[in-house]
Amino acid sequence: MATATTSSDVRFKPVARRRVAAPEQGILTMTTGRLSDGPSCEMDKLIVQIVGKDHSEQQQVLLVGSDGNRIYQAKSERLVNELFSSTLKVWDHIEGTRLHLQIATLEGEPIRLPLFSGTKVTPRQADAQFNQIVPVLPFVALPGSKTVDDMGTPVLARAGYVYVFYQEKLWRELEIHVSETGNTYHDIDVARYRQQSGFLAGERKATGQALEDIWLPALWNNRHVQTLQLCFSEIQLSAARLERLEKDAASRDQRCNSPDLSGSKMRFKDLYKGKPDGKAMLDAFSGFDAKNPVAQALIAPIKATRLNLQYNAFPVSLAAPQRARQPGYERLLDHPARYLCDLSGQFPVESFREAKAFLAQAGRGVAVQDVRRLELTAMADALLASLPIEADAEPVDAGVLWETQAGVVDVLENARQRQVCGVLLDDACYRLRHLRQRVDTCQQLFALCARHAVLHPHHASALLVQQLVVPRSIRGQENPLHAAMAKLHEPGRRAINQCTATVQRAVVWRHMRSAQDALVASLKQSATEQMLADHLSLEGFDYVAAMYELSRTLATLALLPSNVDPLAPGGDMVDAVTGVGLWDQAVSLGQKFLNQIASGSISF
Repeated sequence: MATATTSSDVRFKPVARRRVAAPEQGILTMTTGRLSDGPSCEMDKLIVQIVGKDHSEQQQVLLVGSDGNRIYQAKSERLVNELFSSTLKVWDHIEGTRLHLQIATLEGEPIRLPLFSGTKVTPRQADAQFNQIVPVLPFVALPGSKTVDDMGTPVLARAGYVYVFYQEKLWRELEIHVSETGNTYHDIDVARYRQQSGFLAGERKATGQALEDIWLPALWNNRHVQTLQLCFSEIQLSAARLERLEKDAASRDQRCNSPDLSGSKMRFKDLYKGKPDGKAMLDAFSGFDAKNPVAQALIAPIKATRLNLQYNAFPVSLAAPQRARQPGYERLLDHPARYLCDLSGQFPVESFREAKAFLAQAGRGVAVQDVRRLELTAMADALLASLPIEADAEPVDAGVLWETQAGVVDVLENARQRQVCGVLLDDACYRLRHLRQRVDTCQQLFALCARHAVLHPHHASALLVQQLVVPRSIRGQENPLHAAMAKLHEPGRRAINQCTATVQRAVVWRHMRSAQDALVASLKQSATEQMLADHLSLEGFDYVAAMYELSRTLATLALLPSNVDPLAPGGDMVDAVTGVGLWDQAVSLGQKFLNQIASGSISF
């Protein structure tokens, strides 16, 4: 948890013999709109626009003389707009000056990073200025596990590190601290750990003051900054890995995102105003039915906006209200973003109630039509609570995870008011771990369904009928025994489902397949491959742990539902009421992927 720091802790120690120009000339506030807004007859000025408002002094743009010592003070102007506010820093243009970004530290000299050289006179613009700095918050997409079509809604990045490469070099490395009130970002003095041949081995400590956002260059001399690349990592990258990413442009391109950071009233209006927001994305993706053509048409504009977030900076106001990240709890959920974006704290108890309602209907042998938002861990805990306690087991309060949580305030509230921006980064490591845990939950549920089914006195005979009589065909051949099903009325058919937990198991079968397919899709992405390289570049026990994690993930793909469902020895299952069946594929997508790795047809 981040610790609050008083202003006295922030140290901007002056460099020896540094001469400072005349003091700041005051702050001007105006409302933007017409081309004529702003001072008239303005000549030979250097203007830098900092997007957003109410910025702290912990990050500053400095105009530095050619000798590196003299600092020229700027005049500040606040431009206020409902959609796009900013602060202008205005200097008299002086040839040979350079712009630097200065970051306050808790100890020692402030961190000073080169921004732009070759400053030019910049004519004032009505909207976006020629030189632009954009304060951003790192977000990640958080999809569910039930369909590969779920692109995820943006949520704040979890605890970890953000890496910023600028002009093909590591420019900033920041550690993310997460607290109940939001994230803070702490700079590591990269120059302190850089040496001629690369970077010093070992831990790199953050000394930067806690920041509310991260300032990044977006425009310079009316051109987009093309050489800025960002990535998120849950681990601090090793010195060897950083050296590789600096030298290997192809690996860096695959590992990093290169969003268009520029912003303006017109741009944000065109891209986002009146378009689906983060809450709409969450509702659409978590409830999406791929088999419904109407749903396919309705989700198209939502997907388009979501793709815009992937390639462009976006107003933080677009993200859904959300609570602080809790990755350990999130991985228990099929739709973790629905939990994070529920500020009331009712999501757990509602999920448990829905799970019990599902089990009640499934227990009557009747298929449940809409299970898109059913949480399987809640289903497992509710099912466990309904079973007799085994002789050698200790009593467990299965519902403790599903109690109402305290209501919270939106962690983005301050950022929304300040009108800063977000950037969407990849978190492939979280995605792999989440999907693997969802498959593990499916395995647990198959065992619980079997325990539930054997409690019925007619379980053995019902299972025999389900396997030999209910299917219309067995192994591609017409089943002559199926004709007997015509004599069985619906109550009898429901009884077969009841005694074999068919409805419950069918839901688990489908979800296990979906989670495995999503896992394959994630593993095939180049960003995932590069993330794995991050972890496998570690040394000692950290390397062993990373290799173990990867081997567990790959082993998850080898399983078929029938391998872990004790009640499906024949590799299939048919609902006795609806006649809808589920069969294992001869070779699953996961098994094909593993075979490609083993044969060397794909690199991994």
